This record gives sequence, C-alpha cells and structure tokens, in this order.
Amino acid sequence: METVIAGWAAGYMMAILTTAALTFLVASAAGGSVIRRWLEADTPAILSAVPISIGTSLLWTMLGLVLAATYELGGFADGAGAAGAPSLSFAIGAAALGWMPVPLLTLLWRRHWWIWCGLAGSFTLLFGWVMPLLAAR
Repeated sequence: METVIAGWAAGYMMAILTTAALTFLVASAAGGSVIRRWLEADTPAILSAVPISIGTSLLWTMLGLVLAATYELGGFADGAGAAGAPSLSFAIGAAALGWMPVPLLTLLWRRHWWIWCGLAGSFTLLFGWVMPLLAAR
C-alpha cells in the first residue's frame, strides 16, 4: 500500500510542476495563440490553468499509480541500489522514460528547451528516486 501512495504522491507532484509549465506556455505569446482559439475573446488565457490543473492531476496521478504498480509487481524493490536510488534498474528506466520526449519537444519548440529538460529531470527524480524512497518507508 505504501508503494501505491508513493506513486500517487509522485504523480501529484509532477502534476503541479506540469501545471506551472503549461500555464506559463499558455500565458506566453507562443502558446497563447493556440489556446485563444478555444477561449472566448474576453477570457484571459491564464484562466486555462484550471482545466490544465484538473487534467494534469488526473493524468499524472494515474501514471503514478501505474508506475507504482510496476515497481511493486516487478520486484524492483529487491534490486540493487546505487546513487541514492533504492533500485538502480528502476531509476534507469524512469530516466529513459522521462527523457524520451525531450528531443522531439525540443525540435518542435526549441525556445522552451529548458522547460522540457526541467520536466524530464523532475520526472526522473520523482519516479526514479523519490517514489522508491517513499515506498520503502
């Protein structure tokens, strides 16, 4: 049960970070034009933070539960740890999964490379290190 709660918590932390990043993109000139097509003319783009928050909370907490189940059922807790991670193999898998979309996102939106790298690093830290550490407590 601790692993499930740890996965949900890591997913929720990731949802908060993603909400901040997406709200920044929507409020900026680059992302605002795409969102403005869906909003009424007088509606501020920053109000899109509410549906972004709801959507990211649902998606990331569900992904956190899936990763927690993978960690638990895959027996990664019993694996060898390194660099502060309880399971080196799970940390490497989380890093691979987290950094996978960065090249494509950087090609599509080169100006915001720092957002993609920050989110990928956060994903790697939260799911590769924090979730397994919380699950072990």
